[in-house]
Amino acid sequence: MIAAVCWAGLAAGLAVGLEFQFRSGMDWWRNAWWIIPVGAGVNFAIYRLLSTEMGWLPSIVLFGGMTATLRIILSLAVLREPLHIANVVAAVVLLVGVGVRFIWR
Repeated sequence: MIAAVCWAGLAAGLAVGLEFQFRSGMDWWRNAWWIIPVGAGVNFAIYRLLSTEMGWLPSIVLFGGMTATLRIILSLAVLREPLHIANVVAAVVLLVGVGVRFIWR
């Protein structure tokens, strides 16, 4: 479980970091020398996450939850943007999914 959380955190952090860079107006072609390896790192972290003992469905929910949480934190703390209701709904649905999974077992 700890390995899955670490891989999900790494993948979500890299993905949201790239999203933030693109929203800041970064030029893709000038920065392709580091964007492509970071994108490959995101894919590798997701691969490692999916190959953990959790299985693929809980891993996807974990990755989605971490990504939504990081997006919300980034929007509120760094970008000072209003929180969109779609992000809140996505975070709540993912948390409910995790809760139901643990209760169902």
